[in-house]
Amino acid sequence: ITLMTRFGMDVVLAHPPGYDLVDDTVAPARRFAAASGGSFAVTDSMEAAFAGADVVYPKSWAPVAVMHERTRILRAGERDKLKDLERDALATNAQHKSWECNEAMMAGTKGGAAHYLHCLPADVSDVSCAAGEVSQAVFEKARLGTYREASHKPFIVAALILLTRFAEPEELLTRWA
Repeated sequence: ITLMTRFGMDVVLAHPPGYDLVDDTVAPARRFAAASGGSFAVTDSMEAAFAGADVVYPKSWAPVAVMHERTRILRAGERDKLKDLERDALATNAQHKSWECNEAMMAGTKGGAAHYLHCLPADVSDVSCAAGEVSQAVFEKARLGTYREASHKPFIVAALILLTRFAEPEELLTRWA
């Protein structure tokens, strides 16, 4: 989200109620959106986020509290507690099965034809799991493009690091050329 807001895009980030966001990501996104002329909004409605969207990037969520607890468990060497945490997290996620990117959700995008993006692996309903983050039909329409996109992931990560760590990335790249 920080990269998209840095370049003047209008970004809507949706997450289920109770799935708090990491402020270290949200705060820069807000600053970048304000500085670039874009916008950044957060909602707990997937329908609102998809409404009129040009691009959608649906991804499974885990509550921040789960991530903090996982870190605590690992640091404390209490690996036996990981299975309980995973069970509880899956139970929480089961309450949000309606958060699937499916044909009905895609119909609400701009012209019903938003570009589906995903960094993979994706939880594809009836393929890799019973109920996932994207329906088989939506994923299949975007499969080849999504696989091509994922093959560029190392370069995208490198670009994100460059763009978020240096004030003038263009100047830095020019000096290296």
